[in-house]
Amino acid sequence: MTTMDIVAQNSIVELIQAGRAESALLVLNRHLHKEPNDWYALYMSGVALRALGRLDDAITYLAKAVSVNADEAPVHLALGIALQLSGRLDDAVRSLLAAIQLRPDLYEAYNSLGITYKKLGRHKEALNTYEQGIDRLMASVSKIVHSDPTRCYREEIVDGERIRTVLPYVFMKTREMLRANPLYAILTNNVAVCFAELGQINEAQRLYEEAIEFTPDGYNYPDPHQHLQRLTGNTK
Repeated sequence: MTTMDIVAQNSIVELIQAGRAESALLVLNRHLHKEPNDWYALYMSGVALRALGRLDDAITYLAKAVSVNADEAPVHLALGIALQLSGRLDDAVRSLLAAIQLRPDLYEAYNSLGITYKKLGRHKEALNTYEQGIDRLMASVSKIVHSDPTRCYREEIVDGERIRTVLPYVFMKTREMLRANPLYAILTNNVAVCFAELGQINEAQRLYEEAIEFTPDGYNYPDPHQHLQRLTGNTK
């Protein structure tokens, strides 16, 4: 349980996102002085400390947050990322798998787990994990897109046979939703990296191009451009 109200929680998140993690820590430390077992304050302290590069301290706070409340997938995710960055890769895998088990729709966890497997040299598991994340994301988008069948399909009888035609709305809405979330582009890029390392160059190139196409407007994500340039030798 946390005693921090939603306004205070949002304020902490905004401070960290604005690059003011030190200020966030001051607020969190005051709160933890009164409520030392508040899992949310412990969690966000870990996130702030990770942003400051203080990985050992971040892991301490995040591990305590998990010990207080083991049912919050984002806490396991944050701990897994901090462990990965500190080089404790096997521990990171365990934390990230726990996050996915708690919330199979936590797409960031698939990406972080894939990166961790890759650092461990477990490339096939990395590829499978990225693809699982994409499959989960696509299933979620598809469920929303197909929630109104009247906009998705047209049915008609042709020569006594019922024919269902998929309407353009399905493709347009799916593309719109995938481009609204950078995770599709990030996961696709990371799948492409795996294919490139496996020597499947044509598939890697196709996926880098797809990652570029689906990167949200205004989102700073140069990775697929850079990988594609290295792959093709085209620096334009």
